[in-house]
Amino acid sequence: MNPLTALRLTADEQTQPSLRVLVVDDQLLYAEAISVLLGQQDGMGVVGIASDGREAIEQAVALRPDVVLMDIRMPRLDGISATRRIRRRLPGTRVVVMTGLTGDEHVERALGAGADACIKKFSRAGDLVTAIEHSSEAHRGRATPPVRVALASSESARAGARGSPRSRR
Repeated sequence: MNPLTALRLTADEQTQPSLRVLVVDDQLLYAEAISVLLGQQDGMGVVGIASDGREAIEQAVALRPDVVLMDIRMPRLDGISATRRIRRRLPGTRVVVMTGLTGDEHVERALGAGADACIKKFSRAGDLVTAIEHSSEAHRGRATPPVRVALASSESARAGARGSPRSRR
């Protein structure tokens, strides 16, 4: 288990955030930086950090986050397999997948595994926060029309990964 798994809470952070996030990335500096970023958002807090897919599943089951922010390429168990298992065990937990990989095949595989959104690692910080918020809001049934449109594009990509006419070309 990595040293970042147990997050230390300051007195200000001990209140329960309304949006609980589990960050999963084998690049610990990156995971810690994202945790700091998310911890600065109103109503959002990081409940744990995992460094591989197996640890992500264990922590997701134990911590019950609202959203898991998942890297695709990791040791022991990749993020796509971990996403599939988390969604099977915790269908109410949303998953936002991060990738530094190029090409749409990874995005389609992640969406096919049950991810609600995918974001490139070179995206802006605000885009990452928005993806997490949108995934959570859609799950809670409070999505605004633009969020529904954004998620509809994810749904169509997910349908393509399952064999829609688009993927049969």
